[in-house]
Amino acid sequence: MPEYWLLDSQEERADFYQLDAAGHYQPVSTDQDGVYQSRTLPNFCCASPWLWQRPLPDTTAVLLRIDHNAYARYLQDTLRLAGPD
Repeated sequence: MPEYWLLDSQEERADFYQLDAAGHYQPVSTDQDGVYQSRTLPNFCCASPWLWQRPLPDTTAVLLRIDHNAYARYLQDTLRLAGPD
């Protein structure tokens, strides 16, 4: 497993680890906004503040932040498969 996350909702804490070249897991920091960039899933990120936000953030806003191009393609494909009105 090239990376793993430890999420603690009681402590509102998220820790991220990635496997290094020697086969050991190393902690990975988030950016100044608490955003973790996955090395395993290209373009995928997780803003740890989202996990503890109440109410949870808007799903569309989150998907657009993670990968707006992929989400746009998904929506276009969904509309195309649904056919005309």
